[in-house]
Amino acid sequence: MWQQYKTNFLGIQALSCGVAAWVYFGLTHNWGAAAWIFTIMQVGGVLGAAWAARLKRKIVQSRMAAGR
Repeated sequence: MWQQYKTNFLGIQALSCGVAAWVYFGLTHNWGAAAWIFTIMQVGGVLGAAWAARLKRKIVQSRMAAGR
């Protein structure tokens, strides 16, 4: 999972910071709301990496089983 997360780390960080800045400067001017959005996006990035690693593992397993 960490390999998948490290692969997309910079993109996740840039998107999270950009959206949090947009929430603060463009919508609310509330640091709490921007911090909440940033935190939720970070958790989503980790969960997405875990999901992608699981899917990749299942694909590899099915290809190995089909090759037998």
